[in-house]
Amino acid sequence: MVFEIRPNRRFIVEDLPHIWIDFGKGGGRQYILTTLGTARCVRRQGLTLKPGMRVHVYQEDADEHGAPGYLYGVGTLSWDEKRLRWTVELDSDEVKFSTDPSVGPANPRPDWPSDFDPSTVKVPLGRDGK
Repeated sequence: MVFEIRPNRRFIVEDLPHIWIDFGKGGGRQYILTTLGTARCVRRQGLTLKPGMRVHVYQEDADEHGAPGYLYGVGTLSWDEKRLRWTVELDSDEVKFSTDPSVGPANPRPDWPSDFDPSTVKVPLGRDGK
């Protein structure tokens, strides 16, 4: 895995699926996957989530000057049987930031209205990971 961002070089994280998450839904190393944005991202890519699956997670953000970029991390999925939801545990306590577009979506995002916030709608992914 390469976590260092260099000018004019693409960010590489093996061939892990890129999944959009809301970094406001958790903290530290543990985040939940319960928003419409996550469900749409998983379904758009035809992914089936599995416990132990390694993923690259990201969310749109901006740097201190307003330049667009992404929060991101790499982690492992698990199914929370008690709360019936998927979670991701990041490898590091530190959520990283980059302006490199390859850190973001693996495929273009579906057309959403510019004022639509996918983090506001909960659509749980089932235990079957779909």
